[in-house]
Amino acid sequence: MIDPSVRDDSSQEPAVELEPTPDVLPVRPGSSELPRGERLRELLLERAKQAREQSSRPPAPPEPTFGDLDAIGRTEEPNGLRPRPARAPAAPWLLPESRFSPNLVFALGTLLGIATVAILVGIGAALSGLDDAPEPTASAAPPPPEAPPPPPPAPKRVREKLPSPWRIADARNDPDKRVIEGVVGNNTFLAALEKVGIPTRERYRVLNALKGFKNLDRPGRRDRFVVLLDRNGARVR
Repeated sequence: MIDPSVRDDSSQEPAVELEPTPDVLPVRPGSSELPRGERLRELLLERAKQAREQSSRPPAPPEPTFGDLDAIGRTEEPNGLRPRPARAPAAPWLLPESRFSPNLVFALGTLLGIATVAILVGIGAALSGLDDAPEPTASAAPPPPEAPPPPPPAPKRVREKLPSPWRIADARNDPDKRVIEGVVGNNTFLAALEKVGIPTRERYRVLNALKGFKNLDRPGRRDRFVVLLDRNGARVR
């Protein structure tokens, strides 16, 4: 046989006591005869009676105050540590006392009213002064200074026409000069000059003068030339 109160570690099971249910709660003598609703009604009436007694008590007289001097040496407790005064449910709300004395509040209100009136009077005087200011007349304004005369325009630069370079065509009408024109064709340059009547000395003179500008060893068949000579044809100009 195994004892159910003995555990596996050979120790006794702890005793368990259950709280009594509302059916087995102890009741006051004389209240068992009343039903449950009547007991609740009597309890509410008793609490309301206690609240009326607390609200009917006269309030304690306030302590004498001396204005702002009461705050000297007083240490204020944090809101979390200050105990909240108990108040009955039906008691009226009481406003907290002001930290300033009535005389100080009256003096501050008087000064604020005087300052407000002074500001309004100053604003009205400034606005009336602007309205009464005389309008400026045209004669009082000084005449505008005369504008200085504009400077004379700068003279335009006259461009001088440079003479064009001299050309053989400019000497066609000269009675002392003679112009000869020709085409090289199948001849050499010297042979073409000889064909139009240029002396041998002048032919080589022209060849040396043009040697640095054009290769005259192999001229084109359609190359043309113009030679300016004296009237007698003895010298190339």
